[in-house]
Amino acid sequence: MSAETKAVLFNAVPLFAVAAAYLAVALAVAPRLWRERAALTANDLALGLMFPCIGIPAAILGGAVLDEGSAIGGHLWFSFAASVIALLPALVFLARWGERGDFLSGGARAREAEQLVTVRGRELEAVAAISDALARTTDPEAAGRVLLDEVGSVLGIEFTALALIDAETEEARGLLARDAGADVTWWRDIRIDLRNEPSGIASAYFQAAPVVVFDCSASPLVSPRLVDAVGAKSAPARASADAR
Repeated sequence: MSAETKAVLFNAVPLFAVAAAYLAVALAVAPRLWRERAALTANDLALGLMFPCIGIPAAILGGAVLDEGSAIGGHLWFSFAASVIALLPALVFLARWGERGDFLSGGARAREAEQLVTVRGRELEAVAAISDALARTTDPEAAGRVLLDEVGSVLGIEFTALALIDAETEEARGLLARDAGADVTWWRDIRIDLRNEPSGIASAYFQAAPVVVFDCSASPLVSPRLVDAVGAKSAPARASADAR
């Protein structure tokens, strides 16, 4: 076997195999990377570019071997071994083709996990602060202030309020409200007929579940007079134990 034939079989062919494998992967993942381009990090982009950046040079080197008819640098077997090693990652990726979504969404899932951990941490801090306030005081309003401020901090909202519900009369009475860390005095005068007046409080009470309204101006679930008084655009509401 001539040196030229060996160069083609053991250098050019492996290099073209490397190029084909990496470029095939690049073409396969490119559409999804393009769709998710807005959420890509630098690491995601680097991983996506790795395949064409290996495949294209491998194709160029394979063409050079064919053109010159000699091994790269005169080292036939070293070049062959390097090509085989370079081919392994692409082969592993192709062998686990069904799991390619994990590779493509790994960065996004990592960010989501980090955000979830951060949110859970804030929630735990809020629970600890509320528990500490309840243990230190017998004043319901003092504990309520801590509760409302912590809820506002965790949810990222300015106005928070507590209302007491009389199950016999089905009326809600304003207890305490906070806006930007200060008491809202007019809330104490609020009275809401839960049966005959629509409100987020009534919805949460009768459904015994949280209620979220994204557009207060258009929702039939909220009280127009409370929306006007608060100046709210969206509102979460939650029912707890009845107070009489």
